[in-house]
Amino acid sequence: MLSLSDLPKLKEKAASGDLNANFRLGKLYLDGILVKRSPEEAFKRFTIGAEANHSDSQGWLAWCFRKGLGVEPSGKKAFEWSQKSAEQGNSFGEYNLGRCYADGLGVERSLEEAVKWFRSSAEKGDGYGQQALGYCYHYGQGVEKSITEAIKLFKKSAEQENPLGQFNFGFCYHY
Repeated sequence: MLSLSDLPKLKEKAASGDLNANFRLGKLYLDGILVKRSPEEAFKRFTIGAEANHSDSQGWLAWCFRKGLGVEPSGKKAFEWSQKSAEQGNSFGEYNLGRCYADGLGVERSLEEAVKWFRSSAEKGDGYGQQALGYCYHYGQGVEKSITEAIKLFKKSAEQENPLGQFNFGFCYHY
């Protein structure tokens, strides 16, 4: 766990071009942990890594474009950066690419393609991918409806402290 005393060293590493440090610093700025929340600074940090082919940075840069965090939303750019990250096997990039296909962001909507990418992400243990694939099973979107499979996936996502996975897992007990 990173502490306030670790922050100067992390900033020093980032300033020297360390891509992992830039990525970690970007996440801190995005979430407002140990620093004042700044989506603009997070976007800047993710861009540095993404342009240097850092797959985690590419995935989170896609997230920024998708959500409009620190930048104007752009489905086209969200798709492009998600694809670059996913092509490197990054599970969060795969999740984002699945979201682009599910929502028709920068690409023609395709639930089958969305499920393909959500499944790949989920199989790698990504909580976002597990939650999204669970949603597909819960509502029969791109797959045959299966509440049992949805619950399994929501539970895996919830165990990773994914808030949407926790919500959906709890919601399943409504039935």
